[in-house]
Amino acid sequence: MLEFLQEAAESYGIRVFDNIDLSRIDSLAGQSRIIANALIERGDARAFAMGRRMLSELEASR
Repeated sequence: MLEFLQEAAESYGIRVFDNIDLSRIDSLAGQSRIIANALIERGDARAFAMGRRMLSELEASR
């Protein structure tokens, strides 16, 4: 999951993280879910696919 988060930050930066306060979310899974949804909503096709993969991995790890 950390690889996805790093790639999202490097590739999409402000477009994805604008208006998101990750410091209010304690768990890595919670932060990942928020970032995945932001990628799906705000990104291009690659970001959408990355967001879906992140959500899929989060569901599998439940």
